[in-house]
Amino acid sequence: MLFGDAPGMWVAAALSAALVDRVQRVLYTTGVAAFFTQAVSAAVPTTIALGLHWLASVDMPVPGVRSPSLVVISGIVVLLAGLGVMGAAQDALDGYFVTAGARGMEVLLMTAGIAVGVAVVIGTANRFGVDMEVSPFVALGGNPLLGVVGAMLVALGFCLSTYTGPRTTLVSMAVAAGGWVVFEVGLALGLGGPEATAVASAPVGVAAYAVHRRLRMPELAVGTAGIVSMLPGLAVYRAIYLILSDSAAVVGNAVLHFVTAVSTGMALAAGLSIGGFLARRRLGLDRAAQRARRRSRGRYVGD
Repeated sequence: MLFGDAPGMWVAAALSAALVDRVQRVLYTTGVAAFFTQAVSAAVPTTIALGLHWLASVDMPVPGVRSPSLVVISGIVVLLAGLGVMGAAQDALDGYFVTAGARGMEVLLMTAGIAVGVAVVIGTANRFGVDMEVSPFVALGGNPLLGVVGAMLVALGFCLSTYTGPRTTLVSMAVAAGGWVVFEVGLALGLGGPEATAVASAPVGVAAYAVHRRLRMPELAVGTAGIVSMLPGLAVYRAIYLILSDSAAVVGNAVLHFVTAVSTGMALAAGLSIGGFLARRRLGLDRAAQRARRRSRGRYVGD
């Protein structure tokens, strides 16, 4: 829905994302190292997309599936949502550089696992002459109504995968819908992808802290669910694909997509951080933060 594709693609992407989540949980349960878990989990949707591409190449396309590579993108988004990208970036923005460095290294390693899993399958596909490039016309945005519904469903899927309670799930879906509306407005006004995501994630940060303060809901769960639909899965996939094309002519484009992905992640974290900061200035600190402040010494950085 977020990329404006047909209903058949919605079903394929949803089933693939659910399978990725289950495979990831099984691997973690059996004690497989996190890097290899990410690699195997990333290979799952890529293999499904490879099968769909092959069926289309032999004139047996699955009805409604026009761009199988979107299956890979949905899987990448699922895996990116489980990383501490937001936590690492927010720690860096808030001045906690030691924890930010540790979390950043973890995110870098886990993202490398995703790249390895996708790269192995794409490399195999290239060996057999199967082209898995994403159509240049695929992009976030398009039909605003379908986009809002898609953002709500993405938030629902994230909440279900993290065993979030029903009340928090409903609120998270509403916050995700509001964030996507702001994102669409930003694109309509001519903002670029990272700029639009920064503008859209700021009200998500405000809403996440507001419901935490007023309704005692987990701020991180609501905030993360609200921005999952804007994670840079498309840019990550295009960067990996272009790097594997082994052509010096497209290296610049690969770097551009990679920088776009990093910029989008930082924009999401910055928007959430700014939104949360503004909400705290307006609504005040919660009880836990107030108790911690009373026990601390020195000047508080928010003063």
